[in-house]
Amino acid sequence: ILSFNDEMAQAALIYLKHIHVCVPEQVSVVGYDNWNIPMCDSLGLTNIDRGIGDIAKMSVELLKQMIEGKKVKNDLYYIEGKLVDRGSLGTRV
Repeated sequence: ILSFNDEMAQAALIYLKHIHVCVPEQVSVVGYDNWNIPMCDSLGLTNIDRGIGDIAKMSVELLKQMIEGKKVKNDLYYIEGKLVDRGSLGTRV
């Protein structure tokens, strides 16, 4: 299960436990944002960290350039995410 965010992934983990489905042995669960780190740590929830700090830094830098009157390239900017493995992602052979 790849969830839209950590809260939905948390709900999935709780429900799967309720219906006696083992994570990660039977089902893998991955959150997307890594926003609520204490909750993720306590539940063992694996996340894709979208790099919100890097997004904020880039946004501020681009805004600063615009305020200074500099030309800012109208383009897509990519911030690489990373997988934060806390144990809810199983392996498949």
